[in-house]
Amino acid sequence: MVLDATDLQKAIALKADKGSQSAKNVEILKSRNLKNHILKKAKKNKPSTTWEKRFNKLVGKTRFKVERTFGGLNLWFSGGVSGVER
Repeated sequence: MVLDATDLQKAIALKADKGSQSAKNVEILKSRNLKNHILKKAKKNKPSTTWEKRFNKLVGKTRFKVERTFGGLNLWFSGGVSGVER
């Protein structure tokens, strides 16, 4: 995650997918006083808790709107590649 190079306001909620969930990123968020809204992922041989599932569902509602927009742009503009026909 590119948190070290960004200048974000304090107490802002940072949302990201499960791939961004790591101890290092959690520590960076804490040190910069940012709210951790990174989706939680289950660990090997340890399923997600009820709280983690609920958290992911709530955060996912916001992330869905953003991801849907990027997906539409990708579809409409051929993934940013010029000269490609579908």
